[in-house]
Amino acid sequence: MTKNTRERAPFAESEDIKASSTTKSFVDRLKLKENTYLLILAVVIGLLTGLVAVIFRKLIVLTNDYLFARENPILGLPSELVILLAPALGGLIVGLLVYRIIKLPGGHGVPSVMKAVATGRVVLHPGMGIKSLSSVITMGSGGSAGPEGPIVEIGSVIGSFVGRMARVSRRRLGVLVGCGAASGIAAVFNAPIGGVFFALEIILGNFAIQTFSPVVLSAVVAAIVSKALLGDSPAFIVPFEQIFSQTQLSLDSAIGLLLGYILLGLLCGGLGAILITTLYKTQDIFTSIKLPMWLKPMIGGLCVGLVGIKLPQVLGEGYFNVSEALSGHFVIWFLAILCVMKILATSLTLGSGGTGGSFAPAMFVGAMGGGALGSLINQVFPGIPALPASFALIGMAGVVASSLNAPITAVLIIFEVTGGDYRVILPLMTTVAISVLVTHSVQKGSVYTLSLLRDGFDVEQAKRFEPLAQVRVRDVMRTSLTRLDPDTTLPEILRIVADSPNSTFPVIDANEQLVGVISIQDLRSILTLGEMSPLLIARDIADHNPKCLYLFDTVSAALSIFSDTDIEGIPVVDTRDPRKIVGILNRQDVFGAYKKAVSPR
Repeated sequence: MTKNTRERAPFAESEDIKASSTTKSFVDRLKLKENTYLLILAVVIGLLTGLVAVIFRKLIVLTNDYLFARENPILGLPSELVILLAPALGGLIVGLLVYRIIKLPGGHGVPSVMKAVATGRVVLHPGMGIKSLSSVITMGSGGSAGPEGPIVEIGSVIGSFVGRMARVSRRRLGVLVGCGAASGIAAVFNAPIGGVFFALEIILGNFAIQTFSPVVLSAVVAAIVSKALLGDSPAFIVPFEQIFSQTQLSLDSAIGLLLGYILLGLLCGGLGAILITTLYKTQDIFTSIKLPMWLKPMIGGLCVGLVGIKLPQVLGEGYFNVSEALSGHFVIWFLAILCVMKILATSLTLGSGGTGGSFAPAMFVGAMGGGALGSLINQVFPGIPALPASFALIGMAGVVASSLNAPITAVLIIFEVTGGDYRVILPLMTTVAISVLVTHSVQKGSVYTLSLLRDGFDVEQAKRFEPLAQVRVRDVMRTSLTRLDPDTTLPEILRIVADSPNSTFPVIDANEQLVGVISIQDLRSILTLGEMSPLLIARDIADHNPKCLYLFDTVSAALSIFSDTDIEGIPVVDTRDPRKIVGILNRQDVFGAYKKAVSPR
């Protein structure tokens, strides 16, 4: 079967879908409309992802029980030694599986799904799903990570697979990938609304009704499957009688409590920024270690084991200990220590190349940090009814929103966890709004998008300029440059410009270093100087701090620069040496690339 045949889709009269004869006849026989067919596929994806999510959760529990049973019949080792070695053993297995067999990058898989959707390359490799399944070993052996990222990636792969088997178009395939992501979150948290908005807010970035309906249906089906097989119990045990016990507050108490939630928002924003920074700093440290990549998760696991000997609460996904914090079973100093050490353990697990998600660790950090702040306010200001349980609950949403840049998802998931009680909405919205602003002001990118930014891919920009998000600067730039010596006089510059087809002229010294750039606009302004202008040389005229692009930048990044300035060309410099110019990208080159990107193939 050829590539073109595989990408054909089942609706002959749709504006964006071409029908294959086999699928078209099947749809015609059933007299299905395009949207109906898409909803049927969404149900299938919800069923499959819900089942996989249930198996995924069971495997994590079984692996954890196998390794960390109090009287371990398998390993026969002291519990302290098991805690030390189990994460290292899990890291070694994951490293061999991911980096030697599957040969895909580790970490949390959500960024790869976001990039695939943003670029339109939504035919996801099955190896991504297998890699995500390896996170069962990471979490089951004590690695500090969450199941949400992996199950989102698995669900997205399922959505891509179902869509390809049904031969839907590339645009519809992106919607089905979002269905898989929503189903994964819905099944793991028993939170279909949160799953829907996770997919729409983070993965798809699209709230259109054509997208909304199949994503909702898929998430609902996955949640039903999860409830049927795992029961209707929530992910966390929430002490409602504590959180909602005070229904009437005096004006002073209400104002004090509002200030407390504002302070909690500031704390959560700071914790979110610290989590992001620590994770990627740790990743940089492990990248610099001169060892095979498959060995590094084992080293990270060993470090996590060292932390776990004294603080076993930071091991694994941590759902049980979040419930303990919500119930007020930890004292203030212990909550603060767990908050800090969970950030460290998560950074060691994911930064070393282990597989897993960052959603659950963000919840853990928020619960511990929020609970600690609530306890502190109770002690310092006993007149303010700052219940540690409510601050822990709201803190979970605050750190999730700030670190993942997902405020709507954070609010809705916590809202669902509390059984949909509206009394939690106002503090939730207050804390989440402030935490997102704080993190955004000090940290460029979220836990998910920063990894893409570090690779030169801006997912937000890609969503705005989707046709150009797949095109690299190196593929459309001009390499034939009209170079100028720094000491070239203005009359000589004018002669060179008159004979050149270019509009941007790099000034390059004897060491092949870029001194600056001269544009036609620069020359026009210089000529207004009159008698003084012939005395000028290229070094005087050039812009010594021009906006530059790198070879691997996308053309959408160039379009953003052109839209903010009136320049006609942008110098392209070497990635390793920013003072070495390798080409020029002109406005007309960008327009040509856009025309080529949107033209029918």
